[in-house]
Amino acid sequence: MEPSTNSQPNSNSQDPYLILGINEGASFDAIQEARDKKLIEAGDAQIEKAKIEAAYDALLMVSLKSRQLGNASNDAINASKKENEVKKVGDMGTGSWIMSGPVSGQNQAFGSSCHGAGRSLSRTKAKKMIDGKALKKKLESSGIRIHASTPNVLSEEAPDAYKDVDEVIELTAKAGLARPVARIKPNIVVKG
Repeated sequence: MEPSTNSQPNSNSQDPYLILGINEGASFDAIQEARDKKLIEAGDAQIEKAKIEAAYDALLMVSLKSRQLGNASNDAINASKKENEVKKVGDMGTGSWIMSGPVSGQNQAFGSSCHGAGRSLSRTKAKKMIDGKALKKKLESSGIRIHASTPNVLSEEAPDAYKDVDEVIELTAKAGLARPVARIKPNIVVKG
């Protein structure tokens, strides 16, 4: 009998790429899809399912170690490019969001997500570019009550010092990292 030329992984193989039937460098989505497909193919074979899950976990660890060494995947680079395209509008004057985890399972960021819109101006630049007294008047005229220890504190935290929170939430939801539950409009802001 001739050796098999089948490209399917040997059931005794410990190589996670072979077990999942993917190539090195596969995207996170491709790894997840391969795992899901292999789990369906495994049916009730618990040992085979355990091997598939172990292979998946091993590839997650490879990805984590790579990121810890400063290597970025194409998916991460593309997400950073999209993040940098977000408009420079803020949060203190526009609102906040309550978020929840993905509908099922864990996201590709190990259960984490953004915790704010992200700065588009450093605190130093914001203090130089934004008039805190004028900002206070503007926000109060729109119905937002303001208490700040100094005008500089308001400048540092001004809406224009942050990315557009609504666009950040939209990108977060599209990426499957978290899902928006409710948008909250500010009535009172205390800084300082």
